[in-house]
Amino acid sequence: MKTIFAIVAAAGAASVVSAGALPLINEVQPNQPGSDPATQQFEILGTAGASFSAVLYEIDTDFFPGTVDRIETISGTFDANGLFVANIADLENPSASYILASGGSAMLGDVFDTVGFAAQFGTIYDAVNTPDRDADIPNSVIPFTGGSDLAYIGSEPILIQRDSITGEWLQVNFAGDIFDAAGNNLGNAADLVPGFDPFTGSFGGVNFTLVPAPAALAVLGMGGLVAGRRRR
Repeated sequence: MKTIFAIVAAAGAASVVSAGALPLINEVQPNQPGSDPATQQFEILGTAGASFSAVLYEIDTDFFPGTVDRIETISGTFDANGLFVANIADLENPSASYILASGGSAMLGDVFDTVGFAAQFGTIYDAVNTPDRDADIPNSVIPFTGGSDLAYIGSEPILIQRDSITGEWLQVNFAGDIFDAAGNNLGNAADLVPGFDPFTGSFGGVNFTLVPAPAALAVLGMGGLVAGRRRR
């Protein structure tokens, strides 16, 4: 039997992750389908109604130490779900580490400083690394900055986003398969999250969750009850 998961659309659902938290990277398309666009969306999760300002740095981790490949200043107000979607210049699609921070001295082309990165980026709110090959995993900046190191899933993901309930990172490949942060294949989006389009993501809307939807939980509960009766 397929267990169906849900896209949580209720207002405030994201507060499970965001309440009282610093701004977090919430949804990114590291490698969008088709030719590279001029701009793309980048979603941040925070406290509903709060204003914020941050700087996004993309570090090219095809080598080590990597270099600063993109810098974007982002500011705005989180919506009722604690979400803010920024339109930024298209991100490069090599292996990359994304750093969301208060801002520092780093300029385009600067080499990541393993000792002085605090001066380069300021206070680091969140960071995540996405490799496009196994050999690039050791080039991640996460061991220095803190954050999340995502496992290689056979290609660079087209989409990464946090589960709206657990806050755990999920990755999606070109086939629509969903992987967890450790690289385990959880199944195809068409089966797990009907109606979700991994090629467009859910920017501006609450992310899907892989916590079973209530209907699926009810079915599972009934199944467990029946199984319990049979064991008597």
